[in-house]
Parts: sequence; C-alpha cells; structure tokens
Amino acid sequence: MHLSGESFVSGHAVLVAALAGVVAAHLPPRWRAVPWVLVGFVMVGRVYVGAHNPLDVVCGAALGVAITAAVNLLGARPSAGDGRGGG
Repeated sequence: MHLSGESFVSGHAVLVAALAGVVAAHLPPRWRAVPWVLVGFVMVGRVYVGAHNPLDVVCGAALGVAITAAVNLLGARPSAGDGRGGG
C-alpha cells in the first residue's frame, strides 16, 4: 500500500457496486444482500492486495451506487396504473 503520493478511486469497486445495484433490484428479497456481500469482498480484496487504500474503495463503491441511482432515475418507466391511458 502506498502511504504517499496521489490516490485514485477503485474502478473495480465502482463497477461491482454499480452492477450490484442493478442486479439486486431484480432479485427476490431474500437474495438481494448477496451482490452487496460480493461488493464487500471485492473492496477488501483490493485493499488486501495493496492496490488501493480503504478510502479509495469506499469512494469507488459510493460512485457506483450514485451511478446506479442515476441509471434507475433515468430508466424509470411509468407503471401500468398511472393514468396515462394505454388502453
């Protein structure tokens, strides 16, 4: 682990958190925690191998969650009973 120099957000953490957010929304309730446990494993693994500092993976996961929120917000579809006709 580098104790000096510049730091950078973990791309692995960004990707796995964004994917977990998308996948978890489509899983049955009892399985929704599984993708997030895998996110934790990836984050710990990136720190363990010395590729990132802990804050790098936390910020990467936060960015992944923000990306998921944006995708869900932009991809929101109106429900069948919203009064827009379609009938």
